[in-house]
Amino acid sequence: MFPTKSISIVPAILNEAIPAASHHIDIELQTSQDLSYRYTAMIETMHQSLNAEMELKRTMLKEVLYNVRQHEAYLCVILSDVITCAQEVEMMQKQFAAQMEQLKDVVRAKTAVPTSQVYPIFIALSNLWTSFQDEILVLSFLNNLTVNLQQFLDAHAFIFPENVMESLLEGIIVKTDEERLKESAGT
Repeated sequence: MFPTKSISIVPAILNEAIPAASHHIDIELQTSQDLSYRYTAMIETMHQSLNAEMELKRTMLKEVLYNVRQHEAYLCVILSDVITCAQEVEMMQKQFAAQMEQLKDVVRAKTAVPTSQVYPIFIALSNLWTSFQDEILVLSFLNNLTVNLQQFLDAHAFIFPENVMESLLEGIIVKTDEERLKESAGT
């Protein structure tokens, strides 16, 4: 009989890995967005000052804001790829289940089955197995990419430590992009 337990482990691994990857990326994305909101609030406040020292800080803030926005954009692309991966896995799981049912129907309790009946099913299962492994590699690559992008956020903690951020944000209302957009649209 065909070893269904070992082949069915791969989809189960993917079923756990995809939500974990999405969750990790969501956390990174939220951190990146929070930083960008804070930097934007500081830049908006400094925009009214004509002080040379403030101008230097504003230039530096703009540079780190660009960096954070790029980080956010990369994470959005990675998250989109993880979602595509999840959709592919879902489709492959349905195909896998259908192929296994077809194999069970062909084999049943027969002692011998013609090769022409089972060979195409085994080929289809082999292709699915390879596709599952490919999706594991894609997901692993996307996770590694996310982890390697983390260093860009870590640099922000060095440039603007939390205590500096807090003092610069003192008395400033930090708004999200959506809140700023609504405000500028007049709604």
